[in-house]
Amino acid sequence: MAPTRRLRATAALAAALGAACVEERPIVVNGRGAAGAANPAPSVQELRPIDPPTCLRCAEAVAQGLPPASACSSDGPPSSSERLAAYFDCVCRTKCVEVCALHCEGTLRDAPCAACVQRECAAAAQQCDGGGS
Repeated sequence: MAPTRRLRATAALAAALGAACVEERPIVVNGRGAAGAANPAPSVQELRPIDPPTCLRCAEAVAQGLPPASACSSDGPPSSSERLAAYFDCVCRTKCVEVCALHCEGTLRDAPCAACVQRECAAAAQQCDGGGS
């Protein structure tokens, strides 16, 4: 077959395949219709995280010495995990780092740590303890 004939045959085959792929009623895929217009995405508020049944309230997680990942994330705003993260940020990274080192590693607060938390991180502790969730 000559190169020109092959080129024509290839073009004819491509046109036939292209015509076969077009339907009267196109299927909508990935939120886009045949015209390529996107359907509106759901708002972020509609897509709330689903917590496992074992998730804890902020105060429960602090009482058990558990990390922020153990706290519920869909019970806010602010969620228990956000409150717990703020608590650990104040106690373990900013204000009471040395005196609460063992508490930040997962043990219960001892008296010196509790005093530092009450003095330096009262707002975060209060939000965690009495903030509802």
